[in-house]
Amino acid sequence: MKHQDNSNDWFNVICNKTVNGQKVPFLNINGTDLQILDFDFFKGIVMVNHPITYFNCRKNHHNGISLNLIGTRFYYSDSDNIFWSSGCGNLVTVFGNEMDNVISGCLQPSCRFNNKASSIVGCRVNIPQGLSSFYVNMSSMVDSIDYKREISCGFASMISSDYHLTSELEDIDISNRRHIPTQLQWGTPISGVCQLNDGLDTSCTFDGEYCWSRLSSIHLYACNRNINADLTLCEGMRKKFDKKEVEQFINEVIILSQINHRNVVKLLGCCLDAEVPLLVYEFIPNGTLYDLIHDQNEGLPLTWEMRLRIAIEIANALFYLHSVASAPIYHRDIKSSNILLDEKYRAKVSDFGTSRSVALEQTHLTTRVQGTFGYMDPEYFRSSQFTEKSDVYSFGVVLTELLTGQKPISVQQSESVRSLVSYFLHSMQENSLFNILDPMVVKDGSEKEIIVVALLAKRCLHFNGKKRPTMKQVAMELELIKASGGNVIEDRGDEESEIDDMIHSLETNPSSSMSRTITTDSVTFPLNSSF
Repeated sequence: MKHQDNSNDWFNVICNKTVNGQKVPFLNINGTDLQILDFDFFKGIVMVNHPITYFNCRKNHHNGISLNLIGTRFYYSDSDNIFWSSGCGNLVTVFGNEMDNVISGCLQPSCRFNNKASSIVGCRVNIPQGLSSFYVNMSSMVDSIDYKREISCGFASMISSDYHLTSELEDIDISNRRHIPTQLQWGTPISGVCQLNDGLDTSCTFDGEYCWSRLSSIHLYACNRNINADLTLCEGMRKKFDKKEVEQFINEVIILSQINHRNVVKLLGCCLDAEVPLLVYEFIPNGTLYDLIHDQNEGLPLTWEMRLRIAIEIANALFYLHSVASAPIYHRDIKSSNILLDEKYRAKVSDFGTSRSVALEQTHLTTRVQGTFGYMDPEYFRSSQFTEKSDVYSFGVVLTELLTGQKPISVQQSESVRSLVSYFLHSMQENSLFNILDPMVVKDGSEKEIIVVALLAKRCLHFNGKKRPTMKQVAMELELIKASGGNVIEDRGDEESEIDDMIHSLETNPSSSMSRTITTDSVTFPLNSSF
């Protein structure tokens, strides 16, 4: 390894032998060798085995100081990592490059709920963009019952979000781990049509598929030549097809080239050799959420756990589109048939033909009304103004489908129950929710979780869009419901009283359609202290 005295040296890869004799690649960053686990040139990220930042269990201990990336070409990816801490009853604080700069934190759930040991094992926080070092502190919260309690066994570190998603980290014994997969980024990709310059500063792979040009000492122009050629050809097709289809075709290419999220389908390219132009996506083998809900089979029961996880994945994707993407994106056609399911039945939002990017200061799009009947925001239908809350309404319909197993519009039903939204809201009003739930939900789900999710769906379906939650709030509340088992309820006044009323009905009316024995003790927990 050469001394890192110029910009290229940060990217030198060392091949070292492991204890079993295999050669594996490493990066050396400020004297620390980091094993390379994965690499994505076009996203500008590398996954490395990163030292655990904070660990306080038995004899093992890590002091809370992260790897120092200051002065290097790398920083911690804010879009591909999460900051996760495990433990209970601890206050986790994350400081930035300076010790007096608090950048985030979270309060782990109490170690006991209803005088029983808690099954919740931690909390997560989001991280700012461009973070190059940080310090973690974990302290015990004073408990009125045992105020001298020492800090519980705790772990905290930056973790690749893909790894956290697939490994269910909270179920893994990390007592013997010293490293955890983490994503480092060296630049921010900007999507667009590539036009490489000829000359010595342009290089290509041997097959000519990938090329790159140096624009400056810190800017690299990179593209896949095959996909790039397809994108430039798209503009010459209006001549061949009618206008609306071409607009949607080009629009989907443009929108998806801006998106990078694990719960949004990936566009690989487009095929123009066929009679009708085709978009080429990643292979998604398990059909749509619509088929999974409405054509259930005994071989793959759609459990409550699956329903809640899928709802969280869709919500996270929409939160990303609305609030995290470089420019806010309104999907405009959220429905269960546009949610694809991969090999592990993880949700992938698809079909961006009618989606639109909006300027940061814009609050709505005024457009000709289009969408799918049964999922369409009635406020948008009335005003022709599509807002981010219109996507929230459509998500509320999907959430109601997951709860009830029924279709948004059913021509077989009588007039009064033909619209699922109307039927659902009426059942909530009449306190007969459990009459319309999918039998699998009733059999498999926790009453408290079901009630809180149903109330969230009700808020998403509010006739007044301003009174609906944002997708950020929806995603965070669903994560909190999953983590707490429905015991942790955000303090929101009237709605909490409504939850208490529904639970009271479960207890006191044995003949009620919702009658099953449950524990009624609940804990009020401010939402913003859990993430």
